[in-house]
Amino acid sequence: MFARKADDNLASFAKRIDDLVAKNVDKEAKGTVVLLGKKDDFSSKLETIAKDKKIEQVPLTVSVDGEKGPKQYQVNKNVNFTVVVYNKDKVVTASLAFDKLDAKQQDEALAAFAKVLGVDPPKSSGDSKKEDTKKDDTKKDSTKKDPD
Repeated sequence: MFARKADDNLASFAKRIDDLVAKNVDKEAKGTVVLLGKKDDFSSKLETIAKDKKIEQVPLTVSVDGEKGPKQYQVNKNVNFTVVVYNKDKVVTASLAFDKLDAKQQDEALAAFAKVLGVDPPKSSGDSKKEDTKKDDTKKDSTKKDPD
């Protein structure tokens, strides 16, 4: 993944990638987050993200190619986030460009990654909230008494 800014959404996505990689080490899953810009602008932010989110599997780096990024990837200069997914044969299976990286875009990118791994996509934070609501509803229903 290539990013032009390091914000809370990037931190969240980096953690979600890290979790997916950690769960699929046996499938040789790998991920990298590359910031496009000057090292001085991003280094401390990336260190903070890695420490706060406890990211262990996915390197957080700054491109030596600056804002343009590696030439061979032809990163779109008009978007903030580009996710490139490729299979074990290094064939690109998805290239996704996002201006923002909210939960919906994160889910889309992680689904493309999971598909290559042959696993179910991780649940979004929105899905877990829905499940919690269902659990709460079930608890409420189970405490109701029959009107006999």
